[in-house]
Amino acid sequence: MMFSPRLAPRRSPSWEVVTSQSVQPTESPFDEPEEDNFPFAATPAKPEAHKHELTRSYIFELPKQHSMPSTEEARRAVRRARERFLQELQSSGQALRVEGWKMTILRKQDHYRIDVHYVARPGMASENAKDAAEPPYLEVIDSRTW
Repeated sequence: MMFSPRLAPRRSPSWEVVTSQSVQPTESPFDEPEEDNFPFAATPAKPEAHKHELTRSYIFELPKQHSMPSTEEARRAVRRARERFLQELQSSGQALRVEGWKMTILRKQDHYRIDVHYVARPGMASENAKDAAEPPYLEVIDSRTW
């Protein structure tokens, strides 16, 4: 069946990958107190709850006519994804034991978006443990690579 030019379906341009950088899940650094206390409780509250890593995806839309995202904007997106992930877990007194991420910058014509996939394995944290302030290996994001 042939379509006449007027009836042909419109095709919108697809998102193209500009760059992608990732960090494999690694043990999270914790600021431990002076004593030799392990920062996690020996027994999690729900032992079967987090045997596996949890994954969350976050998309950050940039305004149209925005130029290519800078290194700092990409890092800010990864930080914000981590903050949102932690907000989901904090109500249950959990911290991230293992964390990793993948940041992808996408472009469709003159529109950019940053897609962040955050992977983590939560665990029950002791009251003395202070969560790391930054996602692991954030310095991997460098605009010289794109």
